[in-house]
Amino acid sequence: MNRIVSWVALFAVAIGILAGTWAAVMMENLRLLTYLLLALALFLFWIWRKMNVIIDERLVLIYEKTAVRTLEISILILFLFSVFILGIGHWEDAPALLDQGFAMIQNILLIILVFIIFGFYYSRKFGVFDE
Repeated sequence: MNRIVSWVALFAVAIGILAGTWAAVMMENLRLLTYLLLALALFLFWIWRKMNVIIDERLVLIYEKTAVRTLEISILILFLFSVFILGIGHWEDAPALLDQGFAMIQNILLIILVFIIFGFYYSRKFGVFDE
């Protein structure tokens, strides 16, 4: 029963965040959109924590594939969401939404860069690159 309740709560929170994001985009309310994007980021962090796929130094070898795939999927979802915001901004002729979409794409590129840097660090630490 607890598992069903947690899935229902997870689904309700996701629907609430997505509906609020849709309303914020339609009203062109960037402050509400920013708060909802932060809520979405915290929601994704909570999901990752529940799934135990956050990279930890002791568990890197165990969870590396899962963490990489989760990060790739989340980056893909964020990219598609930013393209959605860009599309709505272009369609509704809203320059503020265009700026927000481009800022999200820049943030996604920074996340990818940080991921690559940490990948090189852990690869060297665990002896993938032999010196």
